[in-house]
Amino acid sequence: MPETTETAPGIPATPPKTRKMMSRTIASKLRRAELLLDGTESNPEISALVEPFGYTATKRTEGRTLLVAAQSQLGQTQLSRAVQKQSTEEFLETERVARRAYADLAAAGRALFPAGSHGRTALGLTGNTPRSLTAFLRAADALFDGATNGPDDVKTALAAHGYTEAKRAGERAKLTALKAADSAQEGAKGGAQELTPQQSEALATLERWAAQYLKFARIALRERPQLLEKLDVKA
Repeated sequence: MPETTETAPGIPATPPKTRKMMSRTIASKLRRAELLLDGTESNPEISALVEPFGYTATKRTEGRTLLVAAQSQLGQTQLSRAVQKQSTEEFLETERVARRAYADLAAAGRALFPAGSHGRTALGLTGNTPRSLTAFLRAADALFDGATNGPDDVKTALAAHGYTEAKRAGERAKLTALKAADSAQEGAKGGAQELTPQQSEALATLERWAAQYLKFARIALRERPQLLEKLDVKA
């Protein structure tokens, strides 16, 4: 029967478009707080006007500490996602190589042994190439097991057409590499899911601080609307 192949399905738990929008939203929240703090600290007039409302240098330092903590926490998330992306790319390439190794050996087996023969049975060549990764790995193990530990006449026929013991070992190593890449990818996925409770709390605490500060800044600067622009806030 004809051989079929496929590429691996998408891996990420969150759709790429959703993850991109989420990253932009998080970045905008961090940037919002940073602009408020930087704008205040860089302008003595603003600093003087907000201090009577409780936003002294000490209080503003508190906000800066929250900002740094959120940036640190969320930076870990971005790093985890970068690692996941790299591991996924490596997995897909490793799978492509392993599927090709399987396809080539399967094609040799089908060329050497007719349908229903003991050779095909020994190699597990029944039906099409499995599409799912789990089923493919099972079929690939059966194929390489048969080629390595099967009947002597099967091994002899394969060796006569290029699949020597060394060649079979080298090709099977590609299957082993696929299993390792799959495990690495699963591990990377675990570290790059949605925000952890600690990360969510760090961002939420910063947002609350920035939102309250902005309310009082509007009050403090209501007679100086041009100063609100220094905080990147519309009057």
